[in-house]
Amino acid sequence: MKKNVGSDHEGGVVRLTINTETDTYEQAIAAVQVAYGLRPVTPDGWPEPPAVDPRPGPQDLDDDDIGNGWSEQALFRMIASLIPGARAVLRRITDLGGTASFDEGQQYFADHPTTPITKAKIGGTLTSIPAVQRRVGPAGSAAPA
Repeated sequence: MKKNVGSDHEGGVVRLTINTETDTYEQAIAAVQVAYGLRPVTPDGWPEPPAVDPRPGPQDLDDDDIGNGWSEQALFRMIASLIPGARAVLRRITDLGGTASFDEGQQYFADHPTTPITKAKIGGTLTSIPAVQRRVGPAGSAAPA
């Protein structure tokens, strides 16, 4: 029998599968500990996990112009400079296809489980986006559409 376990861990979702027919109790406990960022004691004889490919970093992004003076690296710097609430708002607007009304954003984030933004503060959060764009983005440019 396979059991799928899901949990929130550092903003992401960790999914693991424990096969109760083949995995030992120790293997299952170790897998759960790793999923939650703990350092388990690996049972003797348990095979080493496969090597993980390194994640690309900002240095791997292209510096070529993708429009209006922006590059992938410039977009990365801008997003990295935003406060977490503003990043969440941009992510939500992107999820909606690039367009959302102020009221929709206000309502969505008012009771958001991980990134709540009060109705009184959503305007300031949105204002921080063009402020960062002016500071970090190419001179005289707007974000690419």
